[in-house]
Amino acid sequence: MNTLPDGLPDGSIEALKQSSDECQTLVTAAAGAAEVFEKYSLDAVLARVKQYPKHSGYDYVDTQTVQLFDTIEQAHGEAAALNFSAALLVGLIHRHHGALTAAPLTDEVRQWTVENLLRILTLIKAGNIGHMRPNQDQFRKELASANLTLLCAGAQKITKVKFPRGLIKTAPLKLIRLAVSTGPTATFYEMHTDSNDENLMKDFNEGGWTAFYRRFVDQLKLEPTVGGVLGSSWFFDPALQTVSPRLAYLWNLIMDNGGLSFCMGSSSSDIDNATVTSKTRKAKYEAGEYLPTKYKLIWPRKAMIRWAESLPEPTPTAS
Repeated sequence: MNTLPDGLPDGSIEALKQSSDECQTLVTAAAGAAEVFEKYSLDAVLARVKQYPKHSGYDYVDTQTVQLFDTIEQAHGEAAALNFSAALLVGLIHRHHGALTAAPLTDEVRQWTVENLLRILTLIKAGNIGHMRPNQDQFRKELASANLTLLCAGAQKITKVKFPRGLIKTAPLKLIRLAVSTGPTATFYEMHTDSNDENLMKDFNEGGWTAFYRRFVDQLKLEPTVGGVLGSSWFFDPALQTVSPRLAYLWNLIMDNGGLSFCMGSSSSDIDNATVTSKTRKAKYEAGEYLPTKYKLIWPRKAMIRWAESLPEPTPTAS
């Protein structure tokens, strides 16, 4: 396969441009859209979103944008408000073609990110926009993706966050070790699962996670100020070694190779997320034999690179 100078397969950026153009035509032609866009400035919202604080997390949405959605919904109906949200995503993607090409990303991360944006545009073209409310997690992931603050790298999506100083009360000695290893001003990439992304969920297995971490190490080498990767979830709980052994790799990949763990406690959402898809975990929880608990795992930069360099070269895929 021939590739563009930025490493993308031929036509990828052009396909993104074409798809965003088609979506722009679609959202502007929607019933009542002309009146809404004349009354409420989409350009003003786009400019505001593009200025979101760095390292604010994927789920940050400013108060004005939330209030504007409510205002449009009350004055023009739910369909008009959802269409405005869709237009916001399309506008961001349309404006970020150049930034996506020029961004300091590896070829693989760039391509995964392009495919994620195409997936979002496909939803809009199909009219699947019912979730595009500012308070919905799926929409917030899509907004951050369109704004290029949430990148796609395979089994996980990643966004930059500040050094996790808040852990000083949880485990001060571990945090000091981390600061010595990475520097106390290092940024990190935070991992997020997107269960609405079929491409991502197909890679939610040991091979997919291993490929994601290898891919991430290549990205780390382009960004010397990034201290590593971190993530928080019930599925990082070491109790899964016995409760759900098939998920043990999620802990082992990091903790067997220089990672740090921080117990973050249990909440109702952790319990719901851990038990909704597993009869075994649900039964053990109801029997008092298992309490789903969130753990934050941090894999420092140097340890990640050592791990990746110890692995055999991946087998080339057939072209």
